[in-house]
Amino acid sequence: MKITNQAVCDLRLYNSTKAMEKISKIKNVALLLVPKDMDDETRAAYAAIEKANVATEIEVDASHSPLIFNGETTITDDVLPDGESPIIINGTARLFRLSPGKTVKVIANGDLLYDIRSESQIQLVNVNGECDGVNFDKLVEIPMGGILTENLLRPDPETIYYGNVFLMIPHLPVQVQGTAKSPILLADSSIRNTNLVLDAQQVIYRDNITSDVTLKFNLDKLRISADFLQQISGKLVCFNIRHVIIEKSVTPELLREKVLLMYNIHHIKATRKTFDAAQLLAENVQIISK
Repeated sequence: MKITNQAVCDLRLYNSTKAMEKISKIKNVALLLVPKDMDDETRAAYAAIEKANVATEIEVDASHSPLIFNGETTITDDVLPDGESPIIINGTARLFRLSPGKTVKVIANGDLLYDIRSESQIQLVNVNGECDGVNFDKLVEIPMGGILTENLLRPDPETIYYGNVFLMIPHLPVQVQGTAKSPILLADSSIRNTNLVLDAQQVIYRDNITSDVTLKFNLDKLRISADFLQQISGKLVCFNIRHVIIEKSVTPELLREKVLLMYNIHHIKATRKTFDAAQLLAENVQIISK
């Protein structure tokens, strides 16, 4: 028997030498669930099966079926049974603190934020996305592309201001404290003179960042015209865009006045007169052409 092209292949009912020997090949399987309590002969029979293109393999108790969470999900302790639970996340999930006696094995196709106080109870088997742990009691979560504004600040120095992908930090009072945590941080240069700790894969500093920011992100194409820029009251940040096209109506002065950052762009098509200004405003851009 050949098992092919399955998202989840559950072999927990094949927990015998005779049953395993019926399987000759397992191919193109995203998740393979294997009985945790196999005896030595059954384990040898399982090892003899030819396997190809199996993304993830985990051993699971027969009594615990995988829990699957799709989309934007909150996973709390009360939805998990006692003992060990395999969980599959397709999307974005928040995993809250676990009670003693509960453990999870996590396969995530997306982003996971978990309470770091349960870190010893969480086994990250396979995570394709951003994964981070923080103390949820100290957490101030800011939406993707959000801004850490003064009204969100707390006096507790252990506070964590968390942005999932991209977090902007404008000029803040010098007494600000805590930690700003995100894969990418765009911070006002004045933040260097505060007690705010920046925890990121990359920190980009710019002068005179205010809370009045327009964010355009996750687009295939964005056209920047003079009319478009003049309608923006503050500054523009472009993030995760495949093609940015700067039209001929845009002057270098207007571009520098209105655009704060163009980040993670595949291709910026500038004009001859805006080419130099576009280079100064670009970060992590593959191609800038005239």
